Amino acid sequence: DDGKKDLLDVLLDMRNDEFTLPDIRGYLSDIFVAASDTTAVTIEWAMAELIRNPEKLKGAQAELEEVVGLNRRMEESDTEHLPYLRAVVKEVFRLHPAGPLLVPHRANSDCEIGGFVIPKHSRVVVNVWGMGRDAQIWKEPLNFVP
Repeated sequence: DDGKKDLLDVLLDMRNDEFTLPDIRGYLSDIFVAASDTTAVTIEWAMAELIRNPEKLKGAQAELEEVVGLNRRMEESDTEHLPYLRAVVKEVFRLHPAGPLLVPHRANSDCEIGGFVIPKHSRVVVNVWGMGRDAQIWKEPLNFVP
């Protein structure tokens, strides 16, 4: 044992103190459902963007055919040779983040972000959805541009 604990270890350690076994089962079930749901929704957004942008779909398809070919399945090691496909995936995440707001963070010291003073112990929520559509950062913030 390397002393490292995963989520299940922590939950089981808390059994009898804060959580019962049915509580733990419920939390784990929620996590699995949330993970599969966000994955499915992200794939749906990718398909929607590629259908709305057939030239982008053709670009991804051409890259896949060139790198992987038509006679074998794609492998994880192929991804390093598929820059356009990686850009498509990143663009889907930019326009359609699975969670538009990141989990709250807590400032562990006074700091300044974008001209705003954030006092120590403040809760900070990052709007990933807004960041992905910021016209000061992105040339075409509402367009799908891998």
